[in-house]
Amino acid sequence: MISFHSLWSIFAIAALIMMVGGNARGQAAFCGTATDDFTSSGYDATALVRQHCQIGETIVIPAAYSGAVALLCDFSKSIVSTGASTMCVLAKPRPRH
Repeated sequence: MISFHSLWSIFAIAALIMMVGGNARGQAAFCGTATDDFTSSGYDATALVRQHCQIGETIVIPAAYSGAVALLCDFSKSIVSTGASTMCVLAKPRPRH
């Protein structure tokens, strides 16, 4: 049996992908390698995510690395937190001060 949390996560991902709209390729895209990058590299993964994913693609950031949301997410688009992870649209790199 699927738990309520699992159903909510699936619904949240689907809703975010529908809200994002098109990217440069004309369709919403999900970059699944972002989660793997965090799992294997921790906070060093922000550079890997930028290499593997395109601006405008939906990414998933595990809750253990929630600080990366500020570095990677486009705050003009929807951001969904499921408790176990945060889903957002990959933003253009911001200058660091």
